[in-house]
Amino acid sequence: MNPPDTPPADAPIGRTVTLKWGDLSHMPVLFTNHLLSQAQPQDGMLYLTFGHASPPPFIGTQEEVRAQVEAFDALEITPLARLAVTPEQLRNYIRVLTDNLQRYEEGQALLKSREAEGKADGA
Repeated sequence: MNPPDTPPADAPIGRTVTLKWGDLSHMPVLFTNHLLSQAQPQDGMLYLTFGHASPPPFIGTQEEVRAQVEAFDALEITPLARLAVTPEQLRNYIRVLTDNLQRYEEGQALLKSREAEGKADGA
């Protein structure tokens, strides 16, 4: 028989640990300006694809540039990352992103306020 505070021998073993981000310095920072979100209820997942698109350079004489622009009919989005998340994870991400956006906007407002004060003081 087990002592009073000892779990049974066949009980699962577990403990809480702290999650810690590894070194991010080697990760590239990618600019993304497009998002494709796909719900797949049969998988229990949502797929988020982040991409980037920018127009090609139009180079040459005015007539050559005009011809390039007229021939230009589609802009391809380059996929940069595709993530699969559960609905619960996505709700948590939305909460984190919303909180972070609010802090960013508050910081921007503070910077603009200080900048306006500096201009009013003649700085």
